[in-house]
Amino acid sequence: MEATHSSSSMTSRLFIQDKVANLKFLIDSGLEISVLPPTAADRSNPSVRVLHAANGSKITTYGNKTIVLSLNLPRKFKWKFTVANVTHPIIGADLLLHQGLLLDFKDRKLIDRSQHCTSVAVADLPSLGLSAVNKQSPFWDLLSSYTDLISDEPMTKAQVKHDTEHFIETKGPPVTACARRLSPEKLAAAKADFEALQKLGLIRPSRSNYASPIHMVRKKNGSWRICGDYRRLNAVTTPDRYPIPHLQDCNHMLFGKKIFSSVDLRRAYQQIPVHKDDIPKTAVITPFGLFECPFMPFGLCGAAATFQRFIHEVTRGLDFIYVFLDDILIASADEEQHLQHLKIVFDRLQQYGLKVNSEKCVLGVDRLLFLGHDVSAEGLSPNPERVAPIVNYPIPKTTSDLRRFLGMVNFYNRFIPKAAELQIELQTVIAGRPKKDKTPLQWTPELDSAFSALKTALSQATVLAHPSLDAPLSVSTDASDVAIGGVVHQHVNGKKQPLGFFSRKLQPSQLKYSTYDRELLAIHETIKHFRYLLEARDFVVYTDHRPLTYAFQQQSDRTSPTQARQLAFISQFTTRIEHLPGDQNVVADALSRIASITLPSKIDFDRMAQLQDNDEDLPNLLKNSSLKLVQTVPVGGSSSLYCDVSNGFVRPYVPKSMRREIFDALHNQVHPGVRSTVRLVTQRYVWPDVKRDCTAWARSCVSCQRAKVGRHIVSPLAPIQLPSTRFEHVHIDIVGPLPVSEGNHYILTCIDRFSRWPEAFPMPDMTAETVAKTFLHNWISRFGVPLRLSSDQGRQFESRLFKELCSLLGTHHLRTTPYHPQSNGLIERWHRTLKATLKCFPSNKWTSVLPLTLLGLRSALKEDIGASPAEMVYGQTLRLPADFVANSAALPVDANAFIVQLKEHMQKLRPTQTTHHGEPKVFVPAQLAEASHVFVRTDAVSTPLQPPYQGPFAVLKRSDKTFTVQMAGRKSTISIDRLKPAFFSPSELSSLPVPTTTKDPNPTSVSATPPAAQTSRRVTRSSTRSSAPSTTPPKGILRSSPRTTQHGRRVHFPRRIAEYAR
Repeated sequence: MEATHSSSSMTSRLFIQDKVANLKFLIDSGLEISVLPPTAADRSNPSVRVLHAANGSKITTYGNKTIVLSLNLPRKFKWKFTVANVTHPIIGADLLLHQGLLLDFKDRKLIDRSQHCTSVAVADLPSLGLSAVNKQSPFWDLLSSYTDLISDEPMTKAQVKHDTEHFIETKGPPVTACARRLSPEKLAAAKADFEALQKLGLIRPSRSNYASPIHMVRKKNGSWRICGDYRRLNAVTTPDRYPIPHLQDCNHMLFGKKIFSSVDLRRAYQQIPVHKDDIPKTAVITPFGLFECPFMPFGLCGAAATFQRFIHEVTRGLDFIYVFLDDILIASADEEQHLQHLKIVFDRLQQYGLKVNSEKCVLGVDRLLFLGHDVSAEGLSPNPERVAPIVNYPIPKTTSDLRRFLGMVNFYNRFIPKAAELQIELQTVIAGRPKKDKTPLQWTPELDSAFSALKTALSQATVLAHPSLDAPLSVSTDASDVAIGGVVHQHVNGKKQPLGFFSRKLQPSQLKYSTYDRELLAIHETIKHFRYLLEARDFVVYTDHRPLTYAFQQQSDRTSPTQARQLAFISQFTTRIEHLPGDQNVVADALSRIASITLPSKIDFDRMAQLQDNDEDLPNLLKNSSLKLVQTVPVGGSSSLYCDVSNGFVRPYVPKSMRREIFDALHNQVHPGVRSTVRLVTQRYVWPDVKRDCTAWARSCVSCQRAKVGRHIVSPLAPIQLPSTRFEHVHIDIVGPLPVSEGNHYILTCIDRFSRWPEAFPMPDMTAETVAKTFLHNWISRFGVPLRLSSDQGRQFESRLFKELCSLLGTHHLRTTPYHPQSNGLIERWHRTLKATLKCFPSNKWTSVLPLTLLGLRSALKEDIGASPAEMVYGQTLRLPADFVANSAALPVDANAFIVQLKEHMQKLRPTQTTHHGEPKVFVPAQLAEASHVFVRTDAVSTPLQPPYQGPFAVLKRSDKTFTVQMAGRKSTISIDRLKPAFFSPSELSSLPVPTTTKDPNPTSVSATPPAAQTSRRVTRSSTRSSAPSTTPPKGILRSSPRTTQHGRRVHFPRRIAEYAR
């Protein structure tokens, strides 16, 4: 730190050189705020805030900037400076007061009270008189006349001029806590702060049986903020339900107003006394004593409600102000009226003994900042100072960072016409993830485009007009494939003024809606959102979907229940729906337009020329290479480039740092295949190993992997564990919805794996309760409790009720993987037989023919078991209605002998595996065994342009038939038939989160089989597909340990032929 005394005519000025900030600072105790001169970049973005000099002249500001100062004292000072149109950086009274710094003019010293140390070379300075308030204006003269109002003297209970008190109604015994241990730095700061608060009369020593700990948070300037941690006290406190005004209603009384003021109250909460019986409950415990608060502290439950009730009492009857806690906004049509309004407000505040913080007051301006918004006569817009950090927000590294960014943006979403659609890509990333998830994000070009578009939309946010009480209103709505939205306009002097925007993305079920239903939903949701503005007002709805204009003219029986409900709600507000073509419905129709169009980036050849000069490979290529490199100036460029002309084409040499940029510019236009991409790049550019680089980058393109279908994985069939007795293993499923028959829509199907005995029970619905009751009352009551139960992952079988039923019965519930019906193939194949049989009957009353159908299916011979299900269950065939001759075989006369023979016959029965038809060609890529991430095939009904794969997703666990992957923050088990390995470039791979992969206890692993083995592979007909663990590892997918041949090559042999390769 250096201090130099000026020898010019301004001998009383002292410039202090700060080596940290590398600036000369002028200390001015007469300056209310600390300021910095603007840079060239700052001057291009002026702020709406204006400072006033001592002579009343206005000084332009350019936002705020935070820097760290070293003033030759033990501690450093982090402070937010106002960037203003001044010549020198100045330290003002705000920093000196907040940091506890004193000026000793006689000895020219700067004294730090907290550290009890001084810094020399500080002189008495003439004040420049900068202030946020124009003290020459009549509004400041008016405020200055209220000396008691702007006094900063602490308030005592004797000076309280109102009867409002804060009550703390608790239940139960007193809550207590131990004093929290503090570091030496925190302890010194807490002691100093408590001493100052005691002198101000805001706290006092206590003997209370309540005790809440203190919590200390470091401020931006490096000092400490101390408050009581009243969470345990708040938990036993009866809440106060007095309403807090809605933040977005601050402009409801501003129509026609042209001059504004904002008044900030000094220590607002601490001007409300606590009721004498409740003061002990505010006690806070510290390492150096127990203290209580006679005035309302921060952090108490109901403190905000108490103060809002009080300030509403103070300002009752004043329709020209808006009050949000301690912030007061005053609006008037002209200066004369504004002076009258200010006088009324100041009189009220003085009458109730309140104090005003003049440093934060803004009086008599045509534009000001209030509650994060820029308020002017034209309307309401986001605060530029609040928007700047959001626009400059760095790329989020984790899910938590992205969620924080979206939260800041959504504070201003009513100013952005298509906020929901712009956020869809980003919201998809955080969907289903924990709130404080620190998992690193895989930042893709799609996310970067959405991130940039959202910040651009916020920086260009629309100014919302102040609502008029008698202006005509209109609502314009529109719907896209992924989102809906609308806007409310008021019509003033023939102009449409927006009052607010609404948008939200469609739910998964709503994505399947028809155009008519989506457009109707947009009208319904927009009116519901702006209900507070539209109620009891005459307005018209504009839509670009003409059929909706006849919605209230059609017969009610032609509408679905959902449409009828939505139209009934809309009719409570209006029945006027008019058609507006899309090209005229500009604002709302923006939702259905393309969110962003990515154009090929222009190559900067001048930058390429500069990088060529510093490239390491170019000198060697100029000396030893088959390339013919010559210098030439490209079209549109100003610098010469080295280009290869050996093959008749002019191909610029690309430096190493620009190669991926060149590849992306050419490949990302249409995403061609590997060979086409290599040809596309090599015809236009050249660099060493260009084909190898392009091949690797094209192979690792995430968009290509997600959108293009290669060869699907077909895993070998694996057998399912055979049951040992009948009705031990049961497969269940649901068929439907079917045509209504005797009130039934669905069929619960069950089949025993041992005997193949089928059952089909009609059901009126498919709720979990109905399914559980049907299974219990029909199957279990007749055949007993199964040991194992196989089903798909339907909501009925995944419900808590069904899980409790299986737990109560002692049944092990086996679930198939999603979209893999082969795992439950026994019952899925029987569904085809059952449906084909029911289709043969012309009547839709399928419940009447179902019993006889089951009789026939139970009596039919099963080739795989060599008997019918009836024989496997009863020991003989069932007599059918068409039987001509009854079976007259002689039966044993002795019943005991018959029972013995029957038992011996039944004991000889053995289960067999189900048969399958066809021999699928097994294919499992070798890369799947070591892939850290995979893509999952989308087997659900998809939209025409939806990519066939989702992902990539991190692999958490792998086995022969299934992988467990991390999808949307949850673990999902997926069949390998729906997977394909993901490939990444080294730079992308380093940025991916490293999953903790575990292998199945079975020592086998997923792998590929050599081509020779694939062509000769055969699977036994007794196998069936299954996602369940297999006792016998499937052949062909497993490999033995590598072997070294006589020529030194390391090869793998499938285990089925490993013994012959020794």
